[in-house]
Formats: sequence, structure tokens, C-alpha cells
Amino acid sequence: MSKKTRKELVGNLIGVTKPNFVEILIDPEVTRTRPLEIGEYVAVEYPSEVLEYEVLALITDVGLQNENIPDSLMRSPESYEQLAKLGDLTDGERLTATAKIVGYYDPAEKNVIFPRFPPVPGAQVYRASPDTLAKIFTAGHVRVGHLRAHPDVEVRVNVEELIRRHTAILAITGAGKGNTVAVLSTRILELNGSVVIIDPHEEYPSLRELYNIKPNPVVVFCPGGDRAKNYYPIYFRWNNFTAEEIFDILEIREGATIQRGLIREVLALLEGKDWDLTDFEEALDRFILGDESLSEEERKEYQKTTKRYKSARIALKDYIKGIMGSQIFNKVNETPVFEEHVASLVAPGQITVICLSGLPLRVQQVVVGRICKKLYDAGVAWRRDFENRAQLPCPTFMVIEEAHNFIPAGGGAKSSTPINRIAAEGRKFGIGLCIVSQRPNKVDQNVLSQCNSQIILKIVNPRDQSQIENSSEAISAELLQDLPSLNKGEAVIVGSCVLLPALVKIDKFWGNLGGDDIPILEHWGRGNKKASTSTAKLKRDDIQKFEDTGPLI
Repeated sequence: MSKKTRKELVGNLIGVTKPNFVEILIDPEVTRTRPLEIGEYVAVEYPSEVLEYEVLALITDVGLQNENIPDSLMRSPESYEQLAKLGDLTDGERLTATAKIVGYYDPAEKNVIFPRFPPVPGAQVYRASPDTLAKIFTAGHVRVGHLRAHPDVEVRVNVEELIRRHTAILAITGAGKGNTVAVLSTRILELNGSVVIIDPHEEYPSLRELYNIKPNPVVVFCPGGDRAKNYYPIYFRWNNFTAEEIFDILEIREGATIQRGLIREVLALLEGKDWDLTDFEEALDRFILGDESLSEEERKEYQKTTKRYKSARIALKDYIKGIMGSQIFNKVNETPVFEEHVASLVAPGQITVICLSGLPLRVQQVVVGRICKKLYDAGVAWRRDFENRAQLPCPTFMVIEEAHNFIPAGGGAKSSTPINRIAAEGRKFGIGLCIVSQRPNKVDQNVLSQCNSQIILKIVNPRDQSQIENSSEAISAELLQDLPSLNKGEAVIVGSCVLLPALVKIDKFWGNLGGDDIPILEHWGRGNKKASTSTAKLKRDDIQKFEDTGPLI
């Protein structure tokens, strides 16, 4: 858009102008009526013979001072009162703003171009044109919200970049991570996309309630399934896990070398067979006590060689009892990546929610690692057209909630290596990764740094902020310092999914989520249904008496 169409003048450039930063003196009338705010976009005037389009700048800091109230004269509140008698002190107000030049939209390139030279000192500054902002921020595929400082400009993100270059959604607890995941996932579904959500706390099954069609496009898996809720059981075959993974499933500590050695011996007996825990126990007894085909004397001699495993056998049987009730591990069945007319991990036009609630953390890590391996191998088979191997039916967006538990900064989780592999190579095989966490500082930095798009809601912890800054080239120090002041549902979106950094008010998800805050006072107000009316609530007279006398202690 030509600069001639700009209407709303807000101020002029002052001081030394630079190609990347400028200082703006704001018109006093604007100061009082509609002052500039951090995160707002303005248009900076450049000579028309040099640039045809309006150049945008992002307000990063705002300061208001009053030249009629010099610090040297202020000694007490009375000093202000005496100065006020001399005239209207507001005449001396001086609002200045710092803005970062971000560039101009080139319709031929359909991209934002950064000018390599500074604007002229004294140049006029205008409110950014909504038309120009719309061209930039509606270039994506799905809407996530609107610009905080420009409510009439919606923000749409590029889904291809979210998946190809991976994504991170980061925020403190209660800032709106789950809401953002729900908005993004359901709108990807509208594109007939595929989303897989690893859900450790059963927050997302309620997405099913949005759809009254059959089959429901939201498929929920959980250990054992739940027919009443239409949740499908999820299965994994024992013989698809390594010995190290089985150690974690049985919760064998690292220092238990004899128990671990015994497990390896038993697994060697079961190699190449389909087995479950009953088969494992039988093989365990056979290894310790000897084969039934042996004579009594031969068995006694044999047991002398396995005597050192006797205590380990008893302990292992206790561990097996602890996991025996789990319905997630199976002898012959394993939930498929994709099969027609069968509940599958992935399908076009499907959100898959995998609930891991109730499983120990180490078991969750093993399960997530197995899912990641299955999807990665299926992606490789799809792109390379391997016959007789499970293939992805379409590109998939994999969302991992509580990512700090599955890719911890210190490593050690059985899910770390498979997730790292997807972060490094998944884009080539149609698997996009989205990590969600309230503790970026505890997330593997290698994975976080490969998330080229970041949706960052409120972050307060300085270590978390530092981790974000170190892992992302797209976020500037100016945007970083604004993270603690974000309100609930507000986010900074940076990276390849948007043409320019955006301070966004994320849309409120139109359904219910299991992770929503509990209305504490509402629940308290219901009282105890079993309690009598006289004891359920204090009478107003009793409350007034307490207010008059204070607590009797």
C-alpha cells in the first residue's frame, strides 16, 4: 500500500535513526487519547522515491516523562501541588517510544523485506494500515487469534511450516497452553489434517464432544479402553521392547545388576517368540529351576549354577505382579499405525488422543518412545514406498504434552532418543513435532532449538526465558522482556509459521478441556450435600459477630 493512503499520524522520529531501531516522539494528542502500546505496529515514512511501500516497525518500549516536573524540584507531594499552581502540568508531557524496524511487505515476493538503510530523522510515523497488516498476518492457513494491539487483524499460521520445521508451545501453568493446542488441533482437522496428541493428564478427550458425526473424528486411546466413554484400548507387544525398556516397565532400578542380568537371560529364552508376562514367568522358572525334562538329580545340579539368581527371581515375580494388571502390554496385538476401518494411531481428518493417565512416568516414557518409533518407521516406509511395512497414510502433527518429562534436559528417558530423531529427521518423512511445556529450562535444548516456530505465552522464570532465548533465533530480547507481562491467553508467536513476530490474543477454545481451572469457590459454595442445612454454611449473624470480635484465639 502506498504511503499516501496513511491517515493516522502518531509522531515523528527523533535522535539518530538506524536501519533496525528508531526513537519516536509521540504527538501529545495521541498520548492522551490512544497512546501507543508495546507490541503495536506502526508505519515509518521513507522517501517515496526510495521505497514504494510502507515500512513497519514494532513498538518494543514506551516511556512518558513530564518536562514541567523536573526531578531537581521534587522533594515531597507538596512540591507537585505548588508546581500545579503555576499552570497545566500536562502540557509538559512527552511520550517517546522505541520501535524495531521489521520491513515492508512486497506483494511480488509475498514476503517481508528488510530495508538496509535508516529512515530520515524527523520522518512521520503513522498507525500501521490494517490492510497491510492483514496481508502479512493472514497469509497462513489456520486462524489462531488476532493481534493484541490490532483486534481487527486476525493472525493465521502457516501449517506447513508448523509441521516441516516443528513447533514449541511454552508457558507457565494456567497461561493457556492447552487452549492453544485445542484451537490449533481442531483447525488443522478442518483441513482434513492428522494430529496425534500425547496426553499424560487426560485433558483432551473432551474434544470428542465438539463433533456429532459418525465416525467421530476425535479418536481416544487409553490403557484398557473405556466402552462407556468410547475410548479404544491401546496395545503394544512385549517382544517389540528392548531389555532396557523392559527394565523401566518393570521399574527395575539401575543398580540392580543381578535382576537386570536375569531379565536378559530370560529374554534370550523368549527370543523370536510372541510372549506375555505368563510366558515370561514360565521362562523365568525354567531358567532358575531347570527344564522339567531333567531328572531330579540333574535339576539339583543345575540349580547350583543359578543359585545366585534365587533372590532376584523372588523380586522379579513381585515386579511382575505389579504390572500384571496393566492392559497396555500384549502378547500378539499392537495398535496399528493405520488400517482401514480399524481404530488407528493416524488417519487423515483425525485427531488421535493417547491418554497415559495413571501409568508410572517411566512406563509413559517407554510407551511414548514406542509410539515415536512406530510413526517414524511408518514415515520412512511411506516416503520410500517400502512394501509389507506399515506406512503413514498422510503427514502428521505430533503434539507431546508435558514434554519436559519425555525429553528432559539431562537425558535418561527412554523417549528421548526417538523424539530427538523425529526432531532431526521427521520433516523428511511427514512427521511434525510440537512440544508443549511449562518448564522450557527442563526440556532438551537440542529438540527445543529445532522447533523453528514458537508460540510463547506467559513465562516468568528467568531460567526458562534464557532457555527460550538460547534456543530461538527468531525471538528478540525486546520480545523476551515482555513475556512476564502477558495476560492469560496472550502469546508471542515467532518463527517460520508467521512472516513477522506477532503479539497475539489467542482465540478462546469453543469446547471444554480437562485441563481447565477448577472453579474452587463454586464447588465450595455447593456445600456438603450430606451435611445438614444448619452446618453447611455459616449464618450471616455468625459472620457479622466474627467481623465485630475477630477470631477467638
